[in-house]
Amino acid sequence: MSNSKIKESLSLYKDFFKKNIDPSLMFDKEGNIGYVSNSLLKLSGYELEEIEGKPLIYLFPDKEKSRVEKLIEEALDRDLIFRDFNTFLLAKNKKEISVALSLLPLTGERNQKLGEMAVFIDIRQLEGILKSLELARSEMEDKVEERTKELQEKLNELQKWYKVTVDRELRMKE
Repeated sequence: MSNSKIKESLSLYKDFFKKNIDPSLMFDKEGNIGYVSNSLLKLSGYELEEIEGKPLIYLFPDKEKSRVEKLIEEALDRDLIFRDFNTFLLAKNKKEISVALSLLPLTGERNQKLGEMAVFIDIRQLEGILKSLELARSEMEDKVEERTKELQEKLNELQKWYKVTVDRELRMKE
């Protein structure tokens, strides 16, 4: 492939990646950020110049750095795909965004390892839905418990009534 073809395909690839809908980025074998999608820039609030070339770990809060560093090291050492690793993305405004991180190996010609692709899925809305479901489940359990007590009271009343009625009927027959 000629140099002009390589430059053209690299330019097309970079443009395609930049426009990727999923918040994502590529990082090299040293863990430094390369290509970044516009959707990740929008999610995080960073400008490209602020994060390009920096270590990927820069995008994570201190409390998550050791967990994510281990994941990155393992991903770079082996050709494994990591899916939906729950963590936090540190936005420019220092706000922590709950994300599911997936890492995919990137290889070049002859399967040489070039780095990794990181895809960030914003799970804040999902977490809100899960909290709502948990609250609804808890409320439902409370209602079931309350209704069970009411039914038990009714059953006790019916048993008393039955005893009184049956006892009276039996005495009348005797």
